Amino acid sequence: MQKTFETTQMTIMMEEITYAKSGFGVTDEGTAVFFNSRLMENMKLKSGMVVTGHCIPNYEDKKSRIPWRCVRVSEIHAVPEDTCKHNLISWPDRIDDFMRTSDVESWTVDELAVQLGCSEIIIEDHLTDNDCYHSSPCYSWV
Repeated sequence: MQKTFETTQMTIMMEEITYAKSGFGVTDEGTAVFFNSRLMENMKLKSGMVVTGHCIPNYEDKKSRIPWRCVRVSEIHAVPEDTCKHNLISWPDRIDDFMRTSDVESWTVDELAVQLGCSEIIIEDHLTDNDCYHSSPCYSWV
């Protein structure tokens, strides 16, 4: 007896590949999706690709930040050439370049996500793992 494995099919744009060769993507609604390194390697996935992914809810301890994890890719869609060129620059480099050249002294993670068109998770992970950035609470007189 073979039981079917229930997945949710979604269109996902690959955003980031980690040093461990796993990946993160985002749906057209802005929801984060995790791809393990085996799937990334087998499907030869790269930043900027748009795929049809078959996903399941992520593990409980990870679900609040990354709701989905992809278990199968059934299709890799054609990506416009200008999107591919744009994605040759990694997200960490884009974040660093933006912060280095910005006239604004400080940004919140959600403001950076809007400005860069990037996932808040990728931005927050980069900022917290990088010694070039300092985080501090802010207070205002009311």
